[in-house]
Amino acid sequence: MDYGYAFVNIEIADGEFIVAGACLESTSKATRPFIIQASLSIEHGDCIPMAKPLYAVDFQNREYIFPLDEMIERMEEKDLVFKDWQRISYLHKTLYKNKILPLDLTDKDKVLKDYAKIIQSFSRGKELDTTKSYSY
Repeated sequence: MDYGYAFVNIEIADGEFIVAGACLESTSKATRPFIIQASLSIEHGDCIPMAKPLYAVDFQNREYIFPLDEMIERMEEKDLVFKDWQRISYLHKTLYKNKILPLDLTDKDKVLKDYAKIIQSFSRGKELDTTKSYSY
């Protein structure tokens, strides 16, 4: 099975990082959202930052990308915690609770869709016209 990871290092304070991302499998449409941090407090929804960011090399051994179970072990060897979920709503709730996301995306489906549209408009590099109810 082929794996891939999409992740972002989030600097939550000067020199303090958490990693948020998703594990992607070539044989499945499902993604597994995750957070990597320095402590087990993630079980209670609290993010405990690491002293440095992670890089693509941390997710692989030369050409071999680690599957999810090996990633969990690899992060434990680095004294880090790799927490994954079946549903992305748990990741959203954790990011909101730790003031990384400005909105609780689990509150209403419309909030998530509207937030996604805003992020998409930024990624296209177009200016968002706030005088209209919609902008292209």
